[in-house]
Order: sequence, then C-alpha cells, then structure tokens
Amino acid sequence: MVNTPGTIDAGCGTSASPCRALTTGLQRVTAVRKTVLVRPGNYTEAIDIDGLRVTVIAYGAIIDPVFAGIAGVKVRNTADVVIEGARITGA
Repeated sequence: MVNTPGTIDAGCGTSASPCRALTTGLQRVTAVRKTVLVRPGNYTEAIDIDGLRVTVIAYGAIIDPVFAGIAGVKVRNTADVVIEGARITGA
C-alpha cells in the first residue's frame, strides 16, 4: 500500500502503515506479494521497475517526476508489469 502521507519506515506497505513513495512500495514486491495499491495523490518521483512481476493499481494517482526530461516510469528486464489507473507525466 502506498499513500502520500505514508511513512518511509522499513515496515511500511500495509493499509495500516502505507509507504509514502511508489519506489518504496515497489521495493516490497516479492514472489508472493505482487500487487501495489496506490492511493490517489501526486507522486513526484520517477519509477524504475527492473526485473519485477508486478501489478500497480493506482486510480487517481499522478506520477510526475520532479526533473524535466525524466521518464515517469521506466520498465526494464521485466517479465510482466501492469499499471492501472495512474496518470503518468514526463518525457
């Protein structure tokens, strides 16, 4: 679980203690835990998904990297990625 007023603690990732950043939420993906739920909000970060099988469900979320010319989402070496509902900005 990811939510803009979330935490950066090592134990984040649940509905009771959501992660603040998408990047942190993606770091919690495992062979068993393959879905990241993202609450509505503006996430000012660039996402780099490397080698993961993951579904990101993010209705109402905006992924907007801070720096111009940076891709909002980069997918590489990945077998299976699904991103639902997010608006992604950037180059």
